[in-house]
Amino acid sequence: MYTASKSPVLREVSTDRIDERTVRFNLPNRFSPFLDILTLQIVPADSENNNDNVFIFGSGDFRILRVKTDKSLIKEVIIGTKDTKYSFKKIVFKFYENEDALMNGYKLGEINGFLSSGRFLWDNIKDFRVSFLGRYYVLIFNTKSKLMENVDIRKELASSIDFDALFNSVINQRGIKANGPLSYTWGELTDTKFLEFSESFEKEVGSDNKINIYYVFGELNSEVAKFVKESWEKVGYSVDIFEIPQENLLSSIKKVADFDVILMGQEVSIDPDRYVFWHSTQGDENGLNFGKYKSLRVDKALEEGRKSQDREERKKHYSIMQKVFIDEVPALFLYHPTFHFYISNEIEKVNLGSIYYPWEIFKNFSSWKVTPVSNLQSE
Repeated sequence: MYTASKSPVLREVSTDRIDERTVRFNLPNRFSPFLDILTLQIVPADSENNNDNVFIFGSGDFRILRVKTDKSLIKEVIIGTKDTKYSFKKIVFKFYENEDALMNGYKLGEINGFLSSGRFLWDNIKDFRVSFLGRYYVLIFNTKSKLMENVDIRKELASSIDFDALFNSVINQRGIKANGPLSYTWGELTDTKFLEFSESFEKEVGSDNKINIYYVFGELNSEVAKFVKESWEKVGYSVDIFEIPQENLLSSIKKVADFDVILMGQEVSIDPDRYVFWHSTQGDENGLNFGKYKSLRVDKALEEGRKSQDREERKKHYSIMQKVFIDEVPALFLYHPTFHFYISNEIEKVNLGSIYYPWEIFKNFSSWKVTPVSNLQSE
């Protein structure tokens, strides 16, 4: 009850206590992605007073045993279980200030595994390449800017980017291609290409050909922004790029009033509902529709898509949405980021498969086994 009262996504949902173990949510409207939204961490009712938000509660097999802090920074979290189905009864999560410290931590034997965007060739370590499908990077057009309000210009700019070259020379192994707003969900139009390069591109002649691109701080974002800049300059546009800091990101984006295009990452649900990013009502100063995109057909598709609980019916609505995106190009969905999950050779039977969220790395943790390296080498 307390968690629901504090959750912004449940703001318009009334909550009733039925008994000691039952809570009833009363929705103001039909909303098919609701169960997906309920994957919230449960926090203690007195967490605000004790400032112990890290001590979350749940129905899983593991419990938080200890948290080590250094002033306001969390340095270590230890969780444990008594369940006999696990080979590991305790997991220690360590947090490092930067990647150099992380590397030293591994070399010193402080950790058995870690996530990194870097590629390492070390002995006695396995490398799992994992793409986080619940995150994509996207170029969003500001449909209210003088230049980008023109659909034809947006389409021509999109077709002037050689996306194969972008992936081969810039993104390389650091990401996999995203295919539209519903990439890697059951609502995706898998037989449709959203990004296509045209060598016969001709710029629409106009008096104003100046483009301002803003990108959220990050090495790869910087490289992608430079590639897009060069692509558009080749066809006659004047392009400037600017960096936005990651700190206070939402407020920083709101302050940038003169952007034509913004490159940023978005966290999305495995459910294909994208109402908060693309419905016209979300284009105000508090919404996440940063490009202020407005389409009656997309609005209708998003509204109907979240009402029905029939998957095939929802697919029809989301199919309409994606086809409108192809016609009107409010954004260019580029890639899902890829990381390397390195883990000691002593740990066996790790099977990652497809990963939508980072924590799914542990989804088959009950199968993980430990075999000392000395035994592996003797066999």
